Amino acid sequence: MNFDESESWPVYLHIVHKIAINWLNYLLRVCIIAYISLIMYYLKSFKLPAQTIKVFALLTIIPLLCNCSSNTTGVKIKTATGHVTSAPKSLANITYGKKLQSCKAGYPFARWREAFDQGFEQYTEENCGRFKAVFDRLISDLTKLGEQSPSTDKVEVFKRAVLLLNNINAEDSSLIETGEREDLCALVDQITIACGLNPKDFGGGEGIASEWREW
Repeated sequence: MNFDESESWPVYLHIVHKIAINWLNYLLRVCIIAYISLIMYYLKSFKLPAQTIKVFALLTIIPLLCNCSSNTTGVKIKTATGHVTSAPKSLANITYGKKLQSCKAGYPFARWREAFDQGFEQYTEENCGRFKAVFDRLISDLTKLGEQSPSTDKVEVFKRAVLLLNNINAEDSSLIETGEREDLCALVDQITIACGLNPKDFGGGEGIASEWREW
């Protein structure tokens, strides 16, 4: 099964927007510093003590430079083409979270629920809600860990989710049959990619769910 690892266009536009704002802020600070330098030039014409002018410069310029530096400090991100670049740390976190949240669009549980009206009485609102709750928690826990968290921590979160699915299956094995198993494995693989792991590295190449699943 092939998976699209590229980010959606809205995410790219968000990145461009944030980077553009950071650069505009940087240019604004450069203009302010130039303006302060001009003021200092005129202050010298009033023959103020050199020490006074230096203190004025330090108290005005250093906070601006520090603020600029903190806003542009970033982490490394990898684009769809494999190019590694840097982005503001807060932006990277937002992008990571959006990747995970976008996986919810692949939830099959509403479709399962529709099967209830076709005679598949096991797919009640409560049962479908239990599956949804497992994946909501999985995505939430991965988001809280953060993109730069150790892969072992992320794997533990997946393990907890799959074990919960095992418990649901143990209560009623008719809930996860062939089609549902494929849906769940595909969804787990999608979330695996979104959090920065490779499904082929787990379960003998079958995906991380195959490490513990009993369905």
